Amino acid sequence: MTASPHRTAWTVLFAALFICVALAVGVPAGIYGYVNNATNAAAMRVSLQSGILTSYSPFESIKDARVVDLAGREFKEEHTVVTGDRSYGLLTFARTIAEAPYLQVQLYSNAQTTVQRARYPRFEISTAPDEFSLKLHTGRIDVLADPPPGRRFALRIQSDLGEVLITEAGQYTIEMLESHMRATVHAGAARFSGKPIQAGASAAADASGIVLAAQPPRNLIRDGDFRAPLQRNWILTTEVNSPTAVRGTASRIATDDQAGVLLIERTGENVGWGRTSITQRIDAAVDDAAELRLRIVFAILDQQLAVCGSEGTECPLMVRIDYTAADGRDDFWMQGFYAKGDPSIVKLPDYVRPNFRGNHIAKPLGVQQVFESDNLHATLGSPRTIRSITLYAEGHALRTRVDSVELSILPSP
Repeated sequence: MTASPHRTAWTVLFAALFICVALAVGVPAGIYGYVNNATNAAAMRVSLQSGILTSYSPFESIKDARVVDLAGREFKEEHTVVTGDRSYGLLTFARTIAEAPYLQVQLYSNAQTTVQRARYPRFEISTAPDEFSLKLHTGRIDVLADPPPGRRFALRIQSDLGEVLITEAGQYTIEMLESHMRATVHAGAARFSGKPIQAGASAAADASGIVLAAQPPRNLIRDGDFRAPLQRNWILTTEVNSPTAVRGTASRIATDDQAGVLLIERTGENVGWGRTSITQRIDAAVDDAAELRLRIVFAILDQQLAVCGSEGTECPLMVRIDYTAADGRDDFWMQGFYAKGDPSIVKLPDYVRPNFRGNHIAKPLGVQQVFESDNLHATLGSPRTIRSITLYAEGHALRTRVDSVELSILPSP
């Protein structure tokens, strides 16, 4: 049977129309999809801050891990970073090497995390956000997110117990404990396995995968974000080694959000030794606490003396906590931070010789940073009372900004 020429013509016509429509729709859609979804690898860097920091590639095991030093190095997707005991490291993320990092991941003692993905859109017209994904195996990390205006991002922090999604600027703590995963939002907002967490709240999930609100800690410090004049809650002290020497200043600087920051500075040439401090009396019983943690957000803006001086006691920022120990004696704990100098090169100590607790911590110059201590209740042997806290800058010329400080307890259940 011979096919009808009319039927053949109509078939060819409809096929041509279908192909034309498919090309008219499919080609632009395909181009749009490519432009919107094409990505480049983000610029990553990992740096040692104190102690021992190592990293290894996906083709290696932890036995093959290489040491990371204070100078740091570039980091790649699927690579893993590991901090040792009483050690600290920093992961930074930016679109390109030329840009300043806007995402920082602070690594604390015994943390192990793998960067699974770090990508940004290849084309400026793309509507896709910058995408970052980390797998937190063990330990604790802090996230500082400060994207430029208009920059969208999505950071996923995954573990075997859940996922924390961060898409807003802010400060976040995520930790893997023995039996559960815990997330705390200090500023901003996040989602923990789909459930929202607002600023000032914590949530936790165990092996069941159920996310529950966690008890928030109680801050022992009054006006830790410097909203009130300093003299209401803090005692200012300045010391110098000569009656004619330049004294340092500690002042509250107002910010746009009606809070404030503490600025400690001492300027000039050949100013010699000096110490500028603020102290707050606390006198709080903590013997029944489950956790006691110090958290401080700050930036070292300038520092003349390398590292923390020849005795390891002159840091541009130091925190001292005076307490009554479990046996009734008075004792203190301290931690220092610096931004200039390499102790291995200049042969200077990066630790406090009297009352050694651990090394000082190197931080980038002029960049907002965060530090949250380990559980001091365990470190200090279950102290009875916290008597006072002192923030001070010691050395020669320096400038240090403190955005906030917290000394928080979590009561025993």
